[in-house]
Amino acid sequence: MGKKVWKGVNDDATRWTEFGQTIEGTYEGFTLHTFEGREVKQHTVENGGPRPVRFWGTTVLDDRLAGVEEGTRVRIVYRGEEGKPPRRYKSFDVAVEVEEETSA
Repeated sequence: MGKKVWKGVNDDATRWTEFGQTIEGTYEGFTLHTFEGREVKQHTVENGGPRPVRFWGTTVLDDRLAGVEEGTRVRIVYRGEEGKPPRRYKSFDVAVEVEEETSA
């Protein structure tokens, strides 16, 4: 038997840190978590990797994903921070995949 060591257990959520950072895949919905007396959404996107991508919601991101149904393919692009202190916020572009209409 090998030597036992301690391994930290951390939140595996993706952090939005780089302008243009993109998550693309099938939206699997969200789970609610309570932190400091308020509910926070953790969204999940399946992108074909070894495990789904999870990320914490923000007001902007939660609003943009509110109308997206589970099972829909999405692309989320981080656009950096906007606004002026003390009202800065993270900005995102959210798009859903739709079938292109063809003209006859």
